[in-house]
Amino acid sequence: MRKYSQYIGLPFVYAGVAILALAFIFNASDSNAVLFTGLFFILVGTVGFIINTKKTSKY
Repeated sequence: MRKYSQYIGLPFVYAGVAILALAFIFNASDSNAVLFTGLFFILVGTVGFIINTKKTSKY
């Protein structure tokens, strides 16, 4: 699991965007739980991607 943790950032962002897009398409954007779930996925994915990029960077 540890070797795959470096690839989890962008899929989380994609999943968050997909959740928000589906909420808009199916008119479920009045539910805060759905919107916060999408936001959570995007934020966690972004933070994970940045941490992984800093860890693997030479600079």
